[in-house]
Amino acid sequence: MTSRRLVGFALCLVFAAAAHGAAEAEGPTFYEDVLPILQENCQECHRPSGGKIYRGGVPMSLTTYEDARPWARAIVRQTASKEMPPWDASEHFDGVFRNERGLTDGEIATLRRWVEAGARPGRPEDGPEPVDWSDDEGWAFPNPDLVLKMPEPYYVEDDVKDIYTKHRLVLTPDILPEDKWVQEIEFRRGSELVHHFNIFVKGPNDEETRGDGNYLGGATSGSPPHVWPEGYGSLLEVGATLTFDLHYHKEPGPGSGGWDQSSIALKFATKPVEHPIHFFPISNFEFEIPAGHDYWHDFAERTFEQEVTILGMLPHMHMRGREAKYTAFYPDGSEELILHVPDWDFDWQEIYWYGEPKVLPKGTRLRIDMWFDNSPEEAEHWGFNADRDVVFGPMSTDEMLMGFISCVYSDGEPPRRQGRGRATETAGGE
Repeated sequence: MTSRRLVGFALCLVFAAAAHGAAEAEGPTFYEDVLPILQENCQECHRPSGGKIYRGGVPMSLTTYEDARPWARAIVRQTASKEMPPWDASEHFDGVFRNERGLTDGEIATLRRWVEAGARPGRPEDGPEPVDWSDDEGWAFPNPDLVLKMPEPYYVEDDVKDIYTKHRLVLTPDILPEDKWVQEIEFRRGSELVHHFNIFVKGPNDEETRGDGNYLGGATSGSPPHVWPEGYGSLLEVGATLTFDLHYHKEPGPGSGGWDQSSIALKFATKPVEHPIHFFPISNFEFEIPAGHDYWHDFAERTFEQEVTILGMLPHMHMRGREAKYTAFYPDGSEELILHVPDWDFDWQEIYWYGEPKVLPKGTRLRIDMWFDNSPEEAEHWGFNADRDVVFGPMSTDEMLMGFISCVYSDGEPPRRQGRGRATETAGGE
């Protein structure tokens, strides 16, 4: 190579290095660096149809640069504080639950550097293909096998604060031509007036089944879909009766009412199901939270007479709920904390799905501890009355102590019905 060519080649290397350094100095861009983070961690909620799934909706979509740019600094604040993505289990359980949300320190730093460098868009061709949310009608999993709605719309009157209603749908052959095992179920509020709803199923030959039948599942604010592993599911029979059990909650007043026709989406198992799912609460109905108490403690428990495999857990309280723990006391005398939610949120009630199902041997006692805040400060925030003792009740201004579990039993049958829970004799400060 001639000296002139050597000089030219060297200059090319210098210019290329300088250009690369300049690009690095300019910082991350939306399409190349930020969009992959948003697609993986944020767009499940922050998309045009995300408000159909989550109570109160979402303040913005983050699917395009034009959507995200006005919120750039807010994104940095919320992710740096770890308010977003929302996840309330303690750090002790990092990596345990398959639906865990959270950004790595590197991802948080990328978002910060993007804003510090001017929140540049970059080139669309440098980014991933956009996720197509246009045809999924807002479902977290696209293309469900069956969508079922309440049989008729229901109007919540202006003067209502809390009301519970039941709506029954018979699964005739034109709706469900053959028996199916449900492997995924997602719940959609038809209105922001819905606080939560539950689905019960009563088989066509289950005349002796109490009430509305077996609990298929339910959703509160922020609950994700129920997704069970291969080989697990819930049976849906032709001719069964599906009951939509809904709780509506709002502030009463002129113009506050509205229509609702909530729905569920189902995906059916494509392979044989060997493990029928059961979903139920371990509950305490006998507690009494003193007026003004800011850290009242009580618990419920159940001892299992057979081996139980837990797939997921949902701690449920109302407005005064503050903290929840699930503790397994094993037959060999050892114990294990299997869930801790230190800052439980009435408006974001999560189902914690195990990455690997948790097996509790026969004789395990599962204890659900919960703490409640009935202080004037909490009352001012939520709008309840802190000057009264509070007991179990259905309204949001009452309380509940329920530790739901999604599980299967070693012999396929649920255990015999146990008592109504157990209350502590002492309270607070534990």
